[in-house]
Amino acid sequence: RQKRVDKLFLGKYKDSEAVINFEFQLKISREFAIRLLSYYTEIKSAFPDKLVIQLVFTFGGQASLIQDITFEEKTDFGEIKFSRKIIDLTKISFYDYMRVPNPKVNAFSVLSPDANIKELIQRIKSYDLEKNKFLKILTEIHILSYLVGREKEVEREMVGEGGEINLLEIEFFRKAYE
Repeated sequence: RQKRVDKLFLGKYKDSEAVINFEFQLKISREFAIRLLSYYTEIKSAFPDKLVIQLVFTFGGQASLIQDITFEEKTDFGEIKFSRKIIDLTKISFYDYMRVPNPKVNAFSVLSPDANIKELIQRIKSYDLEKNKFLKILTEIHILSYLVGREKEVEREMVGEGGEINLLEIEFFRKAYE
């Protein structure tokens, strides 16, 4: 199976031009650190004059299986800078997720130990999204809820003002389970 980076963005970090590699990892295997290093070499070859930053998003105890790294070396041929940060999505507070005025970011709050599902659903409703976008966000919340064992709580909150939502009828949700 061919391995490839999840997301790659060009941008600025402090005063440096940077390439930021986002990796989403549900389970960290023994080979994961080596795979990240191979991604680094490929990215650095493509962007030799840019700082490479890798952000790994995981949840639960998985974050302790790999370390944050900052590496910098100056040679006669130039500088090599590398930074990897592990972010445990379940360690971010519900209200930190909710502080961001973005329904996609808000959806991740379901992973927080202090998540208030009723408040989350109300926040998503407050965006007054068109029906397809609203249902897609609810679907994402439902899928994420399985990662932390909150699916029943989420399902209870999804039944209410709009009537029962049958997530299995939504194409995006069906694809996630195929």
